[in-house]
Amino acid sequence: MRSRHLFARLRRCASIALFALASAVPTLAQVRIPDSAMEAPADLASLWGDVEQLESQGRWGDVLSLLERARREYPRDAAIRERQVAARLQYDSRRRYADASFVRLVSTSDAEQTQRIYGEVLDKIETFHVDSPNWDHCYRTGVRSLLVTLRCDAFHAAHQVSPTADQLVALEGMVGQIARSARVTDRRSLERSVAELSTAVSAETGLPPSAVTMEFVCGATSSLDWYSSFLTGDQYDEVMSQIDGNFVGLGVELKPTDEYLEILSVIPNGPAGQAGIAAGDRIVEVDRIPVSRLGGNPAADRLRGEPGSTVILSVDPVGEARRELTLARRRVEIPSVEQARIADPENGVAYLKLSSFQRSTSQEVSTALWSLHRQGMKSLVIDLRGNPGGLLDAAVEVADLFLPTGTIVTTKGRNYDENRVHQAEQDGTWRMPLVVMIDGDSASASEILAGALRDNRRATVVGERSYGKGSVQMIFALNTCSAGMRLTTSKFFSPSGHAISDGGVEPDVAVGQQLVGTSAAPDRVALLRPNLEADPSLATALRVASRRLQPLVP
Repeated sequence: MRSRHLFARLRRCASIALFALASAVPTLAQVRIPDSAMEAPADLASLWGDVEQLESQGRWGDVLSLLERARREYPRDAAIRERQVAARLQYDSRRRYADASFVRLVSTSDAEQTQRIYGEVLDKIETFHVDSPNWDHCYRTGVRSLLVTLRCDAFHAAHQVSPTADQLVALEGMVGQIARSARVTDRRSLERSVAELSTAVSAETGLPPSAVTMEFVCGATSSLDWYSSFLTGDQYDEVMSQIDGNFVGLGVELKPTDEYLEILSVIPNGPAGQAGIAAGDRIVEVDRIPVSRLGGNPAADRLRGEPGSTVILSVDPVGEARRELTLARRRVEIPSVEQARIADPENGVAYLKLSSFQRSTSQEVSTALWSLHRQGMKSLVIDLRGNPGGLLDAAVEVADLFLPTGTIVTTKGRNYDENRVHQAEQDGTWRMPLVVMIDGDSASASEILAGALRDNRRATVVGERSYGKGSVQMIFALNTCSAGMRLTTSKFFSPSGHAISDGGVEPDVAVGQQLVGTSAAPDRVALLRPNLEADPSLATALRVASRRLQPLVP
């Protein structure tokens, strides 16, 4: 090692711990982690105080959840959006360096290999992204990603370096000086500038150039939009498992905290369900290591593994003594139809809860509909609340089950192949009266289905305005390495031409909110006083479906 290297090397240890910050941001692993339930503060002063407190604790996932909810309240506030971008860089940096597949990729790739990876990522951006690339912005975001990662403990552990605070400040100054002098006007100058900066940082610190270049690979996708991203090898496999509707794991949905993993739901036929683990239970140790020592996300990651491998869990059941369980991981099917039942036998109102849109969704819905039909279904409530979306084709197929004719959704992108009009064409269309339930967490494919049924006057939409994610992403496997990328390739529009990204889907019957300034036509909205039942939205939907709804005057 050359003595002029800025970073001092650590002694090689038998194992190097990688650190990640606990959060409640969803992952696509064998555990499905939902958004934090925290609410956005009522005013911006309180918001910034809460954000700064979470940032000081390193809880970047919770920062993202809080800022996302605040963005919905203040959609035009540029400071919130900029803070989101900064928090995302922090969160992504820690997450990828807690990912063994990413660390392995960086450690086994040389400068030439990572330049090829970078080139392939830029090729796909240039060809498929919905907007023309801004190469200078791409470079600047890569620099920001690098500066964030240089201060990441997991990055130091992975590369066995131990920089002092003064050394980091000096290195940041050098990076900033090089970046300010860079003139990026096209793709060629971008790649040249990245290569120059990678070489300079490597020469100054002894870090491999691949570690620097990979920050620009990740920064390139992050610079595009909120939904595009680089996918590590493990993340790519998880995305494909979600699309297929199955994964290798324990079959639980959980929320990590600093002290335990809280079980939110259990797939009945999975290893956890068969072992008696239930919603509300808490996993306090994984392989006899306390979650408080591992951290929430790393503990959740330890639930991954090969089929047939085992994991030892210490579980605190609700109201019972702690017990230790040894569970074998196996492939678990994830149903997208969560519930299908006759909710109102007197009026023949059926209820169908859809939790996601995957390859099997249309067939699952068809099977459930025939079962409900045999039970006397006369009308149907489709519950899309909390459904984050999934495959566009799955949403189109489900809409096609209920629409005899008409447009379902239109997609528009920069690439000609992304410009499509999806039309209803399914034989044997179901014709019962429909009610669709949505809320602020109904997104993407959920909004395609709700918008198609609403605009075609096929269903009454009940609940809250949907999330407003009006873009389509494609998943690409990279040829230059075992990884992938998620890339926004088009935007979608409801049959009426409404851009879903511009305000989401408005309900016909709004439950529990004042519709001040709504873009919906007045004759399309009925404002209802909330019912004092446990689920007033569902109670309202059942009243609509049974045609017993009487709009109330506030």
